[in-house]
Amino acid sequence: MGHRYSAQPASSPPLILDVGPCIGALALVGTSNYTWALHLYKPTSQTTTHRTQPLSQFPLSYHSVTPTVTMGDSETLDLIRRLYEKCREHQQKISSTPFKASPREYINQLSPPPGVMHCGLKTVAIFEDEYFISNQFSNLVLQILTWKVDIYTYVTGAMPDDPNFESNGGSVMIVMVHSGVLLFNSLSMGGGSLYRVNAPVSVEPKRQLPPTNSGIGNGDYWNYTISYQELMHLFNNGGNSTIDFNALYKEDFSRRQKQSGLVTSIGVEFGITFTEHEPNNLTQQNLAGVSIFRATNLSAFPLTFSFDAYAFVDFMSLKFDCLKTKQVTVELNL
Repeated sequence: MGHRYSAQPASSPPLILDVGPCIGALALVGTSNYTWALHLYKPTSQTTTHRTQPLSQFPLSYHSVTPTVTMGDSETLDLIRRLYEKCREHQQKISSTPFKASPREYINQLSPPPGVMHCGLKTVAIFEDEYFISNQFSNLVLQILTWKVDIYTYVTGAMPDDPNFESNGGSVMIVMVHSGVLLFNSLSMGGGSLYRVNAPVSVEPKRQLPPTNSGIGNGDYWNYTISYQELMHLFNNGGNSTIDFNALYKEDFSRRQKQSGLVTSIGVEFGITFTEHEPNNLTQQNLAGVSIFRATNLSAFPLTFSFDAYAFVDFMSLKFDCLKTKQVTVELNL
């Protein structure tokens, strides 16, 4: 028996979703402005049972519209239950599948040598195996996200006790290296996963790597390179001498979809989006990105950054999304 689902606003034509049965049911249940219709048909017969129910009334009680095929309410309810369980099994399978990282070239030389002053490293788990569940339907998992960030801070150009710190070329460089694992709902017809780092007003966002449109096409994949290098004038020997430190980070990786990376008015943003017209293979992948910030006002420390993760899934004209935020404090190593 095949299954087809439709959702229809009060004054609009039906929206047909010929997708996997479990998502077909879940995408429509729970949205109070829509009515869902379940069409049950046999490949060898044109006879159809058509049952409709407002989405806000789940669990469901049904009435038969065209009962040309005898199907009792208990049988229909059992079908819905099995479709729901199938979806839950699919989500559990995704979350338990071992993730195979794609081959990468990886160079991390962001830690200065011993004895260098006023540099720090803070590792934060923004989210760890965090479920992003649709705001529109409480049983639809959009993604499962682990997002970690290594935050490097460097006082450069002048000592922090210099009364003319900024005018003498002093600044604080903040380099964030993003990593983690994304498990995305592979049954959707479009959507994406976006990550934003919002900085306080005293901090200048400089770069987000890799930048938008920097990928190189290679068959069905896009190859990206994160390449960050900066010469920093740091201090050692109690501040009596300086050292030129060449901060270096490089990472190569591939994506089926294009990855964006841009500087916004309040911070940086990176992530992946795809449409129903693109190959939907965004099931699981590694996170990768580097964010660079600069601050000159030492009195503004400690700084509070806001980390936003936004997941969304599109089904025709229906959108299901979820936004989660975590704040992280960044201090100077004085």
